[in-house]
Amino acid sequence: GNCAGGDLCDTLGTCYEPITCAPDCGGKDCGSDGCGGSCGTCTAPATCGGAGIPNRCGDGTATAGLFLDGFFPIGSFMIYPPQTAMHVARGINTAFVIPDMSGEYTDQQWDTAMVAAGLKVVRRPIGDLVADAAKPHLLAWAHPDEPDIPPIPEATFVSIENDYAAWKAAVPDKPVYINFGGSDILEPSPYDCNGPGDQGGPYANCYPRFIAAADWIVNDIYPIDGWLSNEAWRYDTTKVGDVLDKLRGYSPWSIQWTDKPLMGFVEASFFDSSTGGVRAATGPEVRAMIWNLIIHEARGIIYFPLVVYPNFLWDDMPADVEAEVKIQHLTLTQLSNVLQGEINPPSISARVSAPLEAGWRNSTNGKYFFVLNTSSSPVNGATIELTGAGAANLATVYGESRTVSITSGSLTDDFGAYAIHIYVVN
Repeated sequence: GNCAGGDLCDTLGTCYEPITCAPDCGGKDCGSDGCGGSCGTCTAPATCGGAGIPNRCGDGTATAGLFLDGFFPIGSFMIYPPQTAMHVARGINTAFVIPDMSGEYTDQQWDTAMVAAGLKVVRRPIGDLVADAAKPHLLAWAHPDEPDIPPIPEATFVSIENDYAAWKAAVPDKPVYINFGGSDILEPSPYDCNGPGDQGGPYANCYPRFIAAADWIVNDIYPIDGWLSNEAWRYDTTKVGDVLDKLRGYSPWSIQWTDKPLMGFVEASFFDSSTGGVRAATGPEVRAMIWNLIIHEARGIIYFPLVVYPNFLWDDMPADVEAEVKIQHLTLTQLSNVLQGEINPPSISARVSAPLEAGWRNSTNGKYFFVLNTSSSPVNGATIELTGAGAANLATVYGESRTVSITSGSLTDDFGAYAIHIYVVN
């Protein structure tokens, strides 16, 4: 049979009404209206979201409008206070979310421990909102984790919406973080939390409501040892970027859910032996997930190093992962001002063939092209076509003490398994 009117047919042969999009420019200076239109532009040197506040024009006085003034969050989820030195030694610079420690530490004691370690924080408010927001180590306030896991009572939506309204009424410019289950974002089943283009169901307007009540949109799909709604995704590290692409409405999706800043989680332990996975991510797989997120527009990364089953541990990051993240964190920290500039500016670009993927930034220090091999197999003799490199005939490979030739706007290089090369052209 056929579906009537504008209804669509799902994979089970059931007709459903697709979710429509309502433009929203309330409280916005600039950026998308959520439906493909614009809420306005900023006057230079201000940029849209320049100081980390989405859809608001920032003056960009000190950092030319860089997101978070050029700070790139490298976070760890629910840091246990006695382990702060271990996280800092790895290059972690931000603690995300206050853990439930059954009274061992109060919220204030946890916060004090993070400050003593030199960490920024993203957490629920503590005390007076105005006084709390003024603390220089507080990057953003946080909603409860993963509110999108069904069943979702109406009270959950109302609580998050009311908190957001109260926090913004007190301090309009303090960002608010929310984290979703990335596997649920990719799964369009009518029984899941859904958004525009998904299959409707009891939670048809779920993600739009949650996204409207936050400023930083984050997800935590774990392709190696995660709770996946589709086992075909198992061991595919590119799924972390696919979630961001769906939020942005990039191919193969066509409806943008949000233009707000995005971040993503990276799994860093064998955290649950009952999920369908049989091991932790390897160091190279973690490297691939870090850069896949960045290439797909993440403004920060967050690790999940805990173990939740069968026995709880605050941290069980494997030695090879720890060694790898220290290397990558050094690069991320050194390039934070580059990474927090305009993402994939149209004046330059890099074109590659699968399994490679690329992102780019245009900085006062040069043009940066990030090229990742998303495969567990080496790729030799790969061609990278550069646009906007001008007459340059040489590219420096960042952190590798070598250069590669540029001929007719292209360069050729070899990639190991899950290798990342960063080409700098001046």
